[in-house]
Amino acid sequence: SVSLREASSDAKVKDDEIERLKKELAMLSENQKYFSETADKARDALQTELVELKTYKARSDDEIERLSAEIDRQEEALQEYEVKSAKAEQVKTAYDLLQTDSEKLSVSLREA
Repeated sequence: SVSLREASSDAKVKDDEIERLKKELAMLSENQKYFSETADKARDALQTELVELKTYKARSDDEIERLSAEIDRQEEALQEYEVKSAKAEQVKTAYDLLQTDSEKLSVSLREA
């Protein structure tokens, strides 16, 4: 009778332990499901952000390329301007010399 009571008590303890473990397993399963869903959402968000960043980088690269080409054009235009400016200065200097010579000649002709 005592051993039957002890066996029954042991069985009850084991049944209670099994129920507790089943509840813990169910809770862990829920937690795993939640974390898996959260991880999926986070991965999706990161993939979307990565696509956006790649698109932004491509646009930035295009803009850098466009601005670089514009700088090259501006530098070429500046060089052309400097060359033309130097030639214009030479022409002005030659003109000034010719005018001075012309004035000297005019004075000489009047004196003659």
